[in-house]
Parts: sequence; structure tokens; C-alpha cells
Amino acid sequence: MKSKNQILKDLIENIKNHTELIKNVGKRYYQYDRGDFIKSLNGTHWDKERYLSDIETLSTEIIQMILFNRIIYLDDGIDIRTDKVIVEKETLPLMKQKELEWERNSKELRQLISKVQKRIKKEKEQNDIINK
Repeated sequence: MKSKNQILKDLIENIKNHTELIKNVGKRYYQYDRGDFIKSLNGTHWDKERYLSDIETLSTEIIQMILFNRIIYLDDGIDIRTDKVIVEKETLPLMKQKELEWERNSKELRQLISKVQKRIKKEKEQNDIINK
């Protein structure tokens, strides 16, 4: 279980990363229902990366509050807070982009963890040799 301070620290760091992303992709990138996107993943990868996904969700919703003055919730392509249609064929590619980004980030994280585990194992083996 993460502490409140750790969650806030991770959330702030992730929002900082989004600042550059906003400059590169524009605010349209964030115009989607994050909850619907998460549901579309059908529960894949949740065991290993639930925490990171939750941080990403909170970050996205905060960015939406900054950019749109609200969190976006859609019902059949209609923003339930503004009654404006958000065309689904424009929204779906953004959802796919988010999914691909999430997959890429999780792959990089797994690779980093693997490298650290190998380094720890190597150091432990060296210490075992020295201690013999």
C-alpha cells in the first residue's frame, strides 16, 4: 500500500510529464472519457500496473480540469456535462493512442525493473564471492 505522500508525489511528477505532452499533442489529445478508455481495456494488465494506471487516470482528469474546466464524461458520444457531441470516430483513435502509450510506458518500466533486478543479482553474487 502506498502512502498518501507517495501517491501525491507520483501524481505531481506524472502531471509534470503531461505538461510537455500538452505542448506536443495539443489539448484535443485529452478530450476523451478516461473511465470509458479504462473499461475498454477489459481488465488487461491490472495485476502488475494498476497503480500506474490509476496515477495516469488521476493525472488525465486533472489535466482535463485545467484544459476544459471539467472532467469529461461521455454517454453515447455526448459530453454529459455540456450536452455537446464528441464524435466517436475522433475519440476512438485518441483512445487507441492512449492505449499504445500506456503499453509503451509499461514495457519501458518492465525493462527498467528487469535491469535493476539483474544488477542487484550481480552485486549479490559479487558480495557472496567476497564473503567466502
